[in-house]
Amino acid sequence: MTSVSVERERNIVSSFFRSALFDLSYIGLTIVSCTWMVVRARLYKNKYLCEDLTRYGERIIRLLKMTVGIEVEIRGKDKIPDNGPFVIASKHMSYFDPMAVFLCAPDLTALAKIELFKVPILRSLFTHMGVIAVDRKAGTMSARVKKIVTTMEQNRQPLLVFPEGTRVKAEDPVELQPGVFLFQKMGEFDVVPVRTNSGCHWRGIGDIKKPGKIVYEVGDVIQSTKDKKAFMQTLKAELEQPL
Repeated sequence: MTSVSVERERNIVSSFFRSALFDLSYIGLTIVSCTWMVVRARLYKNKYLCEDLTRYGERIIRLLKMTVGIEVEIRGKDKIPDNGPFVIASKHMSYFDPMAVFLCAPDLTALAKIELFKVPILRSLFTHMGVIAVDRKAGTMSARVKKIVTTMEQNRQPLLVFPEGTRVKAEDPVELQPGVFLFQKMGEFDVVPVRTNSGCHWRGIGDIKKPGKIVYEVGDVIQSTKDKKAFMQTLKAELEQPL
């Protein structure tokens, strides 16, 4: 066995153990942080919730750098509107994507499958955050979108949407679902695109983490429109721009 082969094997073993260490630390941090945030939110009526969520996100970033050599950079936060309901449409490649976008807009809300609300600690945290439960079996898409748009208008919160509908691999082409178009059309909301390369370094628990830099870049605001084809093409172009 050559020295190059030995070194390669050492790097593989090292990456495996570093990734496992991160996963265990991440799970522990998440359980403790979620419990702490729920308790504080109940005691202080959400007064410190944004602060606690921000601190949790920052701890994940430090943990990534310490254990697996991954840095996180967020670009273009100044492009996000200061107030009012709008839609943040982000690529979704990693577990960290929702938290990274939250660090850009701490007052946002999001959508979550209704099944996640069956987990007690998540149900409590989501309720305090104003996360909207989505039951894909209840009614038509148009009816569900209309209900969500009404909630956004009432709460004056931005909404995080993953237009691809699920986590995708870095090498997969961008395939967008039509829901994001309906949101911006019905509510006449502007859309803020967020592109990322997160999946190139960390997809989820159990995956090997690759050292480097995860970048989240806020793109130019897309004005509300009723032209579906033009909107979907513009959003796809924004999300596909190289970082």
